[in-house]
Amino acid sequence: MSLHKLFYIKNIKKNEDSSFVEALVELNAKHEVFEGHFPGNPVLPGVCVIDIIKTIVSQVLSCKAKLTHAQNIKYQHPIVPSEYHLLVLACQINLEDNNYNVKVEVSNGTKKFCSFKGTFSC
Repeated sequence: MSLHKLFYIKNIKKNEDSSFVEALVELNAKHEVFEGHFPGNPVLPGVCVIDIIKTIVSQVLSCKAKLTHAQNIKYQHPIVPSEYHLLVLACQINLEDNNYNVKVEVSNGTKKFCSFKGTFSC
């Protein structure tokens, strides 16, 4: 199954050095991934949240980012696409030893869905 067209990046705001980024992402609630996860009660799979984060990091860094280490991932609330189709990703990106340490909070602006801490390389 392809994740193509699962989400659309509506907007990315970043500070001067791109160390803080805020992205607005819209989910496609009709995507086929929701037919199997879970039928009758669709929830965005956790791996798809990580793919959204990777896509944002790749776009900000202008490279094909690769997740090399996931230190901490916490899912606080399920993302039900019919209720929460707009996601806000607040990202801190810091370069250290040719790797990018990334901290992300995924929310809808008020409700926190996921926090992520990991390392990416380009």
